[in-house]
Amino acid sequence: MRKVLIFLFVFSLISCKDEKTENTETKNAVEQPAGNDFYSITMDVVAQKDDSFHVLYTEDGSNNFEEINSVWAEFKGSPNSQKLVFNLKEGAIPNQLRLDFGLNKDQGDVKLNSVEIAYLNNKVTFTGPEIFKYFRPNEASTIVDINTQTLKPLNKGGNTSLYPLEPLKPELEKLLR
Repeated sequence: MRKVLIFLFVFSLISCKDEKTENTETKNAVEQPAGNDFYSITMDVVAQKDDSFHVLYTEDGSNNFEEINSVWAEFKGSPNSQKLVFNLKEGAIPNQLRLDFGLNKDQGDVKLNSVEIAYLNNKVTFTGPEIFKYFRPNEASTIVDINTQTLKPLNKGGNTSLYPLEPLKPELEKLLR
């Protein structure tokens, strides 16, 4: 009889513990925000040397990019792919983006695997050669191998960057819906 009582006691403790875990998980799922109320740009890159990349944006539809509308991401160089996240200031609604790949004059080639742009619950991702349907190299300073998504400075120590193409604007607008 004593064994039966101990068994029932342990069983009731285990049952209560499982209920608490289930209720906590449900509560946490409800309390999570629906999405970020700021634009987030994530670039998946391979860059060999420590550097700072940055994203510039405009809200007036022009390609007149200014430092005041930019976000920087510092990182450690690596032969492996890494994701750099750029969160625009709250309330910014970009309709053009420029991607700049570094201040380090010794950086060399950069491989751009993907670009993801997210706002609220919406996101768009460009991968592989598709990236270059939405961005073009700055011809004065950047050479691109579309097949390998490799960006090379035209001159050693030059600024490597990508400017927006016309199809980017409607993709950014879709994120608002």
